[in-house]
Amino acid sequence: MAECRVRRSTEADLPVLAGMRRSLAEHLAACDPDLWELAPDHLNRMAEFYAGLMKNENTRIFLALDSTDAPTGMVMVRLLENQMLKPSRFGRIDDAWVEPGSRRQGVMRALVRAALDFIEAQNAGHVMLDYSVQNTISATAWQRMGFRPALVIAQATLELVRQRCR
Repeated sequence: MAECRVRRSTEADLPVLAGMRRSLAEHLAACDPDLWELAPDHLNRMAEFYAGLMKNENTRIFLALDSTDAPTGMVMVRLLENQMLKPSRFGRIDDAWVEPGSRRQGVMRALVRAALDFIEAQNAGHVMLDYSVQNTISATAWQRMGFRPALVIAQATLELVRQRCR
C-alpha cells in the first residue's frame, strides 16, 4: 500500500479539485452514457462552486497526496440535517475521486476516514452516499467499506416510458 496523506483542501487546491471533478464526470459518462451529467456550465465553474463550499462549516473537501505531495484523490463531505428523517443528522459523501494510477492503494479509505472523523466531530453517527450502479469500481470500493444499497433511483426518458406505458 502506497503512502498517502490526507488534508483539508484550501483555495490553492481549487484548480486540482475542479480537474478531478471533471475527471469524475468523464469517468461516469464512460460507465453509463445514459446517466444524467452535470451541466457543462456548472462543470466549468467547479472551482467557484468548491470555493463557496469551503466557506461552509458543514462541508469539508479533503485532498489526498502521495509521498511526493502530488494530489491523488479527493472527497467532499457535508453534514446534513432533515427533521423528517431518523437519524435527522448525518453525513453525505460526494465527489469522491482517486486518480487511476493511485487506485487500490488505500487512498479512498484514507479519504473516507477523514470524512468520518468530520462527521463524528459533528455528533452525527450515520453517513450516506450514492454511486452509479454501472460504476463497478466505485460500487466494489463502497461495499467493501460497509456501504450497502438502500434505495434505488431510477431514470428514463419520457419518450421511453410513454412507449412502454401504451
